[in-house]
Amino acid sequence: MSKKRRDNKGRILKEGEIQRDDGRYMYRYCDAAGERQTLYSWRLVETDTYPAGKKKDLSLREKEAQIQKDLMDHIDTNGSSITLNELFERYIRTKKRLKQNVKENYLLMYNKHIKADYIGNMQMKTISKMDILNIYDTMSESGLSNGSIHIMHNNILFPTLQLAVDNNWIRKNPAKDCLKEYPYDPLNKREALTLKEQNKFTEFLSRDKVYAKYFPIVSLILETALRRGEALGLTWDNVDLKSGVLRIEHQLHYYSVNGKYCFKAGSLKTDHANRVIPLSKEALTLLQNIKRNEYFNSINSGIEIDGYKNFVFLNSRKNNVIIPR
Repeated sequence: MSKKRRDNKGRILKEGEIQRDDGRYMYRYCDAAGERQTLYSWRLVETDTYPAGKKKDLSLREKEAQIQKDLMDHIDTNGSSITLNELFERYIRTKKRLKQNVKENYLLMYNKHIKADYIGNMQMKTISKMDILNIYDTMSESGLSNGSIHIMHNNILFPTLQLAVDNNWIRKNPAKDCLKEYPYDPLNKREALTLKEQNKFTEFLSRDKVYAKYFPIVSLILETALRRGEALGLTWDNVDLKSGVLRIEHQLHYYSVNGKYCFKAGSLKTDHANRVIPLSKEALTLLQNIKRNEYFNSINSGIEIDGYKNFVFLNSRKNNVIIPR
């Protein structure tokens, strides 16, 4: 009959448990993939006192219980060892249907607010709800708007962590309900200009020496409800002056690609955004005047962005389209 292994207090150790010469406990086991793993702790059970000068940690038996539960629930503890930054790289690669400009915006937001922060280099299994709340608090203090923080949560951080849950790398999503607990004020409600305010605004644009060049663009947006990128990406191929309609099927973007800002013209965010807009009398007259105005006429300008050319609006030097911002 083999002699049972005991620790320096005379307690019987379970299979896989060892106490080293320095007093530290070890537990060896096989993970879900059959790989040998080892846990360490300076205490065998929760009631043991912490050795002087040692960092507080779970006892060995507490860690064993967690591992056994993970194995029973098929949680891949190896996967939970990757960092948040590594997980986000995997997550963003899965978003094949995401528009390129949206993906670039998500990358820009993540790299600016999370990647270099301490949480970016934390292992998945160590990230807590408090860590998520802290990062949101840091974003708010740095001046990030409530709307941007909601985008960060709903479109970036929460789904990234959910990927780890769905792959059984972690048991639960630490970002769950974090926005509910964080003391945000309600997002500011957008208010439309009154007719008086709209007239005052366009009157200023039409007369100002600096901003008069934007008067046709703003006027067209007000008449057609075009989005900014749709208006600035508008080409004469989209304009049917004879039938009095606009065909909207692409938009213009200006964003960072590999650290360098550039123009991109591409499809709209959803297929439903493709539409034909009937022109009011004012909008039709405006476009007719724009086409006669050499300042804005891009025909034969040679400017081409992702296959689109003959843009309705150009910058003041007529050597490129206008930056949306």
